[in-house]
Amino acid sequence: MTPISSHLSTHLTTRPASPSPPRPEPLAGAELGPAVNGVLVAAAHQGYEALALDELDRAGFAYRNRLVTTLGELQDVVGAQAGSDDWDIVLVIDTPGGPGAAEVLPVLAGHIADTPVIVIARGAPPAVPPGLRSVRTVDLRSFAGAAADAMRENERRRERTRGARALRASEIRFATAFDSAPIGLALVQLDGRFLGVNPVFCAIAGRERTAIVAASPESVTDDDLLSCVRAAADHLATDDDAEPVERRCIRADGAPIWIRVSAAPAHGDDGETLYLVAHVEDVTARREAEEARERSDMLFRALFANSNVGLNILDSHGTSVTANQAFQEILGYTEQELQQLTFLDVTHPADVVANVSLRTRHLAEGSGFRMEKRYVKKDGSTVWTELSGAPLRDAAGRAHSIGVVVDITERRRAEAALEESARMLATAQALGGLGGWSSFRASAEAEPQIWWSPEMGEILGLDPKRDLPSIDRFYERVHPDDRAALREATLVALGDARTLDIEFRIVRPSGEVRWVRERADAFRGEGSEIRLVGVILDITAARSGDAAAPSG
Repeated sequence: MTPISSHLSTHLTTRPASPSPPRPEPLAGAELGPAVNGVLVAAAHQGYEALALDELDRAGFAYRNRLVTTLGELQDVVGAQAGSDDWDIVLVIDTPGGPGAAEVLPVLAGHIADTPVIVIARGAPPAVPPGLRSVRTVDLRSFAGAAADAMRENERRRERTRGARALRASEIRFATAFDSAPIGLALVQLDGRFLGVNPVFCAIAGRERTAIVAASPESVTDDDLLSCVRAAADHLATDDDAEPVERRCIRADGAPIWIRVSAAPAHGDDGETLYLVAHVEDVTARREAEEARERSDMLFRALFANSNVGLNILDSHGTSVTANQAFQEILGYTEQELQQLTFLDVTHPADVVANVSLRTRHLAEGSGFRMEKRYVKKDGSTVWTELSGAPLRDAAGRAHSIGVVVDITERRRAEAALEESARMLATAQALGGLGGWSSFRASAEAEPQIWWSPEMGEILGLDPKRDLPSIDRFYERVHPDDRAALREATLVALGDARTLDIEFRIVRPSGEVRWVRERADAFRGEGSEIRLVGVILDITAARSGDAAAPSG
């Protein structure tokens, strides 16, 4: 037989791809598993290979095979394919005249670890070198059965490999999702220690990951964030229906923080709880906003209910939503009655157009407005008010408006009475030649200020457009011989807060001298303010040219 070293060619054969002698029929009912991916045959020549592959044919295998005939060639093939699944079986045929299995197996050991090796030996089984996990020695007749066993072994190995890869992929996916989650995640062991935490949890707690994992339950206080998370997770894990827990606790830096915790147990294959998975969110901003809104709502309700001015909230259609007691008293309606009315129903007809125009324009701009308007009370009477309106939104974001209403009926009556009195005074002054004036000082040391009516300006002979009222301009018109007496009498009246009544002469810009009588009341205003209010009357005709000294 030709030695294996003399056969240097490599043959790639797909059975039955080349003419071959007739093969025996496959074994009846042979179902030995999936097709063989490949058979690497180490033998001296094809004849020995064919004898072994006949057994596979008879057993019903479909396969792809490759024959190598030298140790160098075997080294190249298995070296190039190391770590792959190109070969399901390596068949080593211990042929006479060539390298035996004892020489072939060490070559395989350096490159193939898990692929099953089947040795058809002529004698005793060869020693198996380290590195080969599956080597079996059979005779030719047992080769097909050994191949079937090898295939089943391959499938189990590959299943384990797939499982290991899937587990590793799952672990990678979990680790990636765990660390990149937008909320804090913590794995809490049943003894209260932290098995793992993600970066967001570290940021919430204000601690490094290593410090959290190393912290024992006894090393932190009950209000510490870690203790709060442990307690909440333990509570939630034992109650499937429990709602997420919100607690106020303390960070590592001592700052208070509100957290929201939800948790669930992680179970092993036997159903036993391995650890608790806690989801932790920093809800400090939301809680503080809620507390601020609650305080604001409480303050608003208190001011709304107890304000001594009318407050009325309207919806977008102008219907009253709620009104305080002061507003109800202004109009004489109950709150329930007002809720059946719009602001138009209680507005005086003469003020409707102005009210609607202001309200529509300013609320559309998001700004407030102010106006004086009349309401029609429940009893049909009219009440004057000062209305300040502003846009308002409720908790749901719906557009509303609020009106602040002050009853100014008495003020309007007083103003009207004052206007009437002023008209009557002006008429009297015009008819009687009487001039009115007032003077005041903010303090005894301050310069006095004065105002006078047009009639007084006429008495003094002054131009009302050019000669504005002033103390100096007044005394310029007082006769020089009478100025000292007038000043002294004025000071006495101011000091004693009594009535000033004096006659004196004035000199008009034309040089004409006239006699006047001045009467005024002195009183003190707020603080140290001193005020004189009086009238002046031309009495020249009554004096009939008398040039006597002034009397007081």
